[in-house]
Amino acid sequence: MARAIFLDRDGVLNRKAPEGDYITDLRQFELLPGSLDALVELHRHGFLLIVVTNQRCIARGMASVEDVEIIHQHLLREVVKAGAQLARIYVCPHDYVDRCGCRKPLPGLLLQAARDFNLDLSTCWMVGDSPFDIECGRRADCKTAFVGPETYDAADVSAPSLLALASQLT
Repeated sequence: MARAIFLDRDGVLNRKAPEGDYITDLRQFELLPGSLDALVELHRHGFLLIVVTNQRCIARGMASVEDVEIIHQHLLREVVKAGAQLARIYVCPHDYVDRCGCRKPLPGLLLQAARDFNLDLSTCWMVGDSPFDIECGRRADCKTAFVGPETYDAADVSAPSLLALASQLT
């Protein structure tokens, strides 16, 4: 069975928009320093790399599915140019009030990926920059890793960046 690393998008791979704002256009999308290098390192160690992202901006009418897809196609190309590969990008387009099973902290996106790729979630990692990401990983029985300036005790490991975290996961 493959080992996978689930990655939140905003705040882990790219700069997060200010609180209350969203990345709705490719011009706003800026990869974080070292994020591509980290993906290459994780890919070389045999991890399946899967992005799982809440994109509430779609439900709020601030971006279309197509707008988000343009950003994701750019991300996929940049990762390939760097020498790695994202297996898939899973998106929850819903708002909080939609009560879907795919919006993190619920584990629906991870459970779908486990079915799609025949994953044993207990061997996988959920990497995120919010308590919702960590809770999602826990609910799916994944190991969890927090990326951010502070240590987050609820996660199995913490690091200031994805690049700093990559060596801990390999």
